[in-house]
Amino acid sequence: MDNIEHYFIPSFSEQLLLKRKKIKRQLLEQQMDWLDVRVAILGGSTTHDIKDVLELFILHYGIRAEFYESGYNQYWQDVMFENEELLNFKPDIIYIHTSNRNIVGYPRLSDSKEAVDKMLLTMYKHFSDMWERIEKKYSCIVIQNNFEYPYWRLQGNREATDYHGTVNFITRLNLMFAEYAQEHEHFFY
Repeated sequence: MDNIEHYFIPSFSEQLLLKRKKIKRQLLEQQMDWLDVRVAILGGSTTHDIKDVLELFILHYGIRAEFYESGYNQYWQDVMFENEELLNFKPDIIYIHTSNRNIVGYPRLSDSKEAVDKMLLTMYKHFSDMWERIEKKYSCIVIQNNFEYPYWRLQGNREATDYHGTVNFITRLNLMFAEYAQEHEHFFY
């Protein structure tokens, strides 16, 4: 059997994706007491490659998963509206994969501080309402990724310090998510 340890370094290479079927087969051939879990991946973008890589990493640690994947950008609808398929799946873990593209509005330079703060609270509530619904409906672990910074910085370094900046807005939203995680035992961020 190939030594597959080198694929599981923190900065894994594209080789992991290229050889994922072979690696998965080798991992499943191992004799171990598997921990079986059901993982729902609710995405704000395409999640197929994320699922494939996640599956390899958790198999490497003795966890065998069955997956549910939401449709493209259906993460919120899958939770907030009746979804028999997800309900019948009975997830042990729900992973919400979103990106900064799922933030529906950013501050404009003409916005007041109060308007920006309100926009921030509205975006936070969009997510916290969803997390609360997951807790009530599915009683499972929730993993929410953080929002990455945008590639562009129209205001340069002021993006981080000016309350109109997207970097500032994303940082503040990420901090609100982190505070939620500190207050909720089954929520990881």
